[in-house]
Amino acid sequence: MWNRRKEQKRDCAAAQSRTQNLLNGWGGTDAAECLGTADGELRVHLEACPDCREGMEKTLEARSVLRQGVAAAADPGAAFTRRIMLAVDAAAEKESAAVANTWMAVPALASRMAWVCAFALLLAAAWLHETRAYSPPARSAANGEMALVSDSPAESEEVLVSVARSEP
Repeated sequence: MWNRRKEQKRDCAAAQSRTQNLLNGWGGTDAAECLGTADGELRVHLEACPDCREGMEKTLEARSVLRQGVAAAADPGAAFTRRIMLAVDAAAEKESAAVANTWMAVPALASRMAWVCAFALLLAAAWLHETRAYSPPARSAANGEMALVSDSPAESEEVLVSVARSEP
């Protein structure tokens, strides 16, 4: 079913193009006469497809209206032109102001974001400093090996005493 619709749209597009070519070369305004001058395949399609036939009839109707020579509307005057131009200028200015306002907010937001990031970095550094106190491993003077230092006061004193004894 999908392929049938797709094929029908393709046929209609080709028929509309051929109808326009036919109408460009034909000088009349009657749809029946125009249909009579069409080739067999196009005539069959126009008789079977109401959309394409309606498009041809509307084109012929527009052609007849244009050929009747409808009088042009009177000049509306300078005041009308001035009003329209002012409205166009105001709309363009309003649009450019909206775009400018959007970009004016970016530096303020960037500045605030920089301060928030700096504060977050400071908090993270303080938190890491408090939770993970780093103490480098102590070297034993006697044999040059690394000794682990503990945070408990009793073990720290023992290490200090052992270091003091090993030094001359």
